[in-house]
Amino acid sequence: MNKMKLGKLTLDNCIIVAPMAGVTDYPYRRILAKFSPGLICGEMVSAKGMVYGNKKTEEMVIHHNQGVHYSQQIFGSDPKVMADAAVKLENLGVDSIDVNMGCPAPKIVKNGEGSALLKKPHLAQEIVREIVNSVNLPVTVKIRKGFDRKSSDPLELALRLQEVGIKALAVHGRTCEQQYSGKADWEVVAKLKNYLDIPVIGNGDIFSSEDAVSALEMTACDGIMLGRGLMGNPWLIEQTKGMLIKDEKIESPEIHEIKNEMKSHFENAIKYYGESKGIAEMRKHISWYLKSLPGSTSIKDEVMRLTDVNQIWFSLNEYFQALEKKS
Repeated sequence: MNKMKLGKLTLDNCIIVAPMAGVTDYPYRRILAKFSPGLICGEMVSAKGMVYGNKKTEEMVIHHNQGVHYSQQIFGSDPKVMADAAVKLENLGVDSIDVNMGCPAPKIVKNGEGSALLKKPHLAQEIVREIVNSVNLPVTVKIRKGFDRKSSDPLELALRLQEVGIKALAVHGRTCEQQYSGKADWEVVAKLKNYLDIPVIGNGDIFSSEDAVSALEMTACDGIMLGRGLMGNPWLIEQTKGMLIKDEKIESPEIHEIKNEMKSHFENAIKYYGESKGIAEMRKHISWYLKSLPGSTSIKDEVMRLTDVNQIWFSLNEYFQALEKKS
């Protein structure tokens, strides 16, 4: 699996970073881009927020500009508003548009957006038609296998979306009802791959390069979308590329590598958000970076209490120095 095409856009490889709310923000996209995935999809933004000039929404859409293509995901339920938002994003320089039809968050679904569109194939198709006719960028869609157990076959919707011109379909193998419980169903990805002419991208429960290989063998899908496995582990991109493209196993990062990437990420966040919000946003990321390291419970607890960036990094630095001495 090497290059992948989304219409006229050629990706260097088939590894795609999933749009994750509160995770794939600009500071972390800068880190992820270092590992050269084929595409990074930014966390979802509101179409209405884009159209009506919401400052916070617009600030979420910044291209990481590190030689990796950037897709921006939007959510909404009004075809005209969604299309207008896509035009605005095109003018801001994104490389492709992704439409959210998979978010299971209750506040999104309650508004008829995200996964709620799985129950309304006619509206979903009209939204995509409007967007495709409004921009000169490739348009993709991310869906779940269905809304609930009674509607867990997305083939009709997938065919409708292909008909109006999407360039790829990403599929998470759980229903909206499941949220993130249970296991992802990769058989539904395989079924869609058999029926569709466009690239199908598989998503769900990829936490190691071995998971990616198993998913590919099971489905013959065109791309692998990495999601929660990237939390605190941008090295998963490199490891997955190694296995899928070079049949080469890449080991877990050394302690100093984790320290250096965390520091870069921390600096990105402080520069982007300012100290107070940057610290607040980084606490979860720091916890994820440290999750596999020995004796990390106490330092994570300490980071949760501290409010000064210098104090936080001093404590983290002491922790890493102690680990490096032991190793």
